[in-house]
Amino acid sequence: MLPSLRSGNADTEAEVDRLLARLRRIPNCDGLGIYASDEEICVASTPQRPLVYIVSTPSGTASLCVVPGERELRVELIEDSSVTSAELVLSQYRLDFQERRAVGMLTRDRETLGDTLTSVAEKLGETFAFGLCRYFKETPVDSVVVVAAGLLGTLPLSAASTGTDQSGRTSRLVEKFAITLAPTASALLSLQRRASRSPDIHQDLLAIGDTERNKEGRRLKYAESEIAGIARHFENSTLLVGEQATVAAVRNSVSSATLLHFACHGYTDAADPRSSRILLADAPLYARDIYESMQISARIVVLSACESGQYGIALSDANQVIGLSPAVLRAGASTVVSSLAQVSDLATCALMLRFHERLREIGDTLDAPARALRDSQIWLSRSTYADIEDMTRRSLGNSTDSTTRGIASWLNNLKNRTQTAVSPAFGVEHWAQFSTIGC
Repeated sequence: MLPSLRSGNADTEAEVDRLLARLRRIPNCDGLGIYASDEEICVASTPQRPLVYIVSTPSGTASLCVVPGERELRVELIEDSSVTSAELVLSQYRLDFQERRAVGMLTRDRETLGDTLTSVAEKLGETFAFGLCRYFKETPVDSVVVVAAGLLGTLPLSAASTGTDQSGRTSRLVEKFAITLAPTASALLSLQRRASRSPDIHQDLLAIGDTERNKEGRRLKYAESEIAGIARHFENSTLLVGEQATVAAVRNSVSSATLLHFACHGYTDAADPRSSRILLADAPLYARDIYESMQISARIVVLSACESGQYGIALSDANQVIGLSPAVLRAGASTVVSSLAQVSDLATCALMLRFHERLREIGDTLDAPARALRDSQIWLSRSTYADIEDMTRRSLGNSTDSTTRGIASWLNNLKNRTQTAVSPAFGVEHWAQFSTIGC
């Protein structure tokens, strides 16, 4: 069952209002969409999932933490003007992302991309992750909702460095918390209410897979395997694969699905976020089409598609984000799982098979998508060839001949890439790009 919503305490609301005023007084903080009321913030935060606002400008970084206790809310504003602004990291990351995409290096130069993400993760640790971990050190919390002001939500927050362990391995924020990104506190409340009215997520699956070559000549070799492995977790499944995955077929099917999964090519349009798109068999499905004419009944939508988590900010309203994931939320979903950049088809298939396996195990809780994604990201970051082989055989043991051939090719590819039996098969660039948005 989903937790019931709770109302705020008058004294705490006054304290939140005071800290919000301090937050808004940070130079250059205007226009970042920090317009939630104190009451909305108090109600949106729960003991199981505290609410954290993160703001970063060239003048400093701040995190507003709202943590409900047994009798009252605990609120604190963590400020640090000494660290490099995450806004600068954001600019560097997005510039690097656009340059690599322009020359096609995101698929050809994974090692360099991993170096970029490692550098970004270190800066994110300095700007907010270290302070967040210190604040929650004495609080038994492992799931948080983050409202990331401006475009901070387009950064791989789960990969933020939180230090090193005794073996010298870098610890990541995803190992501390299951993170859900919310557009605003008021949007979070609306999405929570919508989710509480949703049916069991594992009743009816609609899965859309691209196994054909797109206009650029590339095909997703493992999309069919991904969909076949996912379908086993649902009572009823509608699978639109290859030529069946048309825009019309998707439109005609989305209204009855309780979970929607796209395994397709995706592209963001930084100049016009409404033109961001998912490639289907006959035509692109644009964000603007989802905004204008699609009605989604599924509580959870998985966009297993490159760049589907990127978004822009409306010039007229800093609270309004525009892109594929926001469009899906606007069309009726409560939670979206999506990717911030181009990702490996091979690694994504493994991650998604594990994600749906964990989603089924966790059950129908409000933060199930975030927890399932967190567990899957940690699993993929540590998995050897043997671990992934075992999981895929669980997922695809009784699949069709075509899927069996696909998975055999996948496992052989993995075996050739893995240096030793104990080394992880995939680096940070393969899992850190995915995030959970909504409630």
